[in-house]
Amino acid sequence: MRTVVTFILRLWVDAQAQQPGWEGQVECVRDGARTHVCSAEDLVRFIEAETGVSREHPHSQHKENER
Repeated sequence: MRTVVTFILRLWVDAQAQQPGWEGQVECVRDGARTHVCSAEDLVRFIEAETGVSREHPHSQHKENER
């Protein structure tokens, strides 16, 4: 069974910095939890924590022929 979990992602992009980059905030709509993110890894960690599903979880991997 699939469950829909909705997230709001707000990004601030600083294209004029010496090293252009971004930072932001991600919020889980279901419970209102939110965190500051500075990398894609931060974002993935938050989503994994909120959903209880990690990239290593056997059901999170899609087989090529199922797409």
